Amino acid sequence: MAATYDKLNSVLLEENRVGPHNQFLEYGVRYGWVGIILLIYFFFGLLLWAGHSSFSMWGIVVFIFIAVLFESLLERQVSLYFMALLIPLSYHFFANWQVNEVGEDIN
Repeated sequence: MAATYDKLNSVLLEENRVGPHNQFLEYGVRYGWVGIILLIYFFFGLLLWAGHSSFSMWGIVVFIFIAVLFESLLERQVSLYFMALLIPLSYHFFANWQVNEVGEDIN
């Protein structure tokens, strides 16, 4: 892809000359079926994790899934920082925590 950018005299800066704008496609080209399966496993794990949360966490997981269809989020540091903060904080704030009332036996 870099050679094609040079051949076409692209006006894009080199830092913006990234791969295809689809995380599944990029991992499929780069790592083959193993990359695609691991990415699906990652999202399956997020969906299982969101199963213990409120509707807002489901929305965040779906938002991230849709975003990787249009941009390679796992290839840029800004996206990784955003996801590393968004996912744990979302789980913490939107999880359905069971709170025992005072004097109630846990068992």
